[in-house]
Amino acid sequence: KSTLALASTDEDKSILEGLSQTLENVNKSLEKFRFADAADALYHFMWDELAAKYIEYVKDAENKKNSLEILLFVYGNCLRMLHPFMPFITEAIWEVFEGNDDLLALSDWPKFD
Repeated sequence: KSTLALASTDEDKSILEGLSQTLENVNKSLEKFRFADAADALYHFMWDELAAKYIEYVKDAENKKNSLEILLFVYGNCLRMLHPFMPFITEAIWEVFEGNDDLLALSDWPKFD
């Protein structure tokens, strides 16, 4: 079952849409070599949407298993996007995730179809 199919609440759908929009903004900024804009988009998504809203929502979510899966998906993709800016920190965090035997630097760049 895909992570996108797990999005059953408005909050789940909103965070996935936000991730998709952030990825698009980061990609556009990086293509134009506007690294500060890419980092700023990531910062605001992770702080304003992921930390301030979605993590708080997950604490009391009715279907916590699905929401935690979505949270891990979103966080993992954020780490991938942050890696060019903070390689040592993101690599250290990546190692903590269960099932990540490879280096973050070797993982695929996030994409949504």
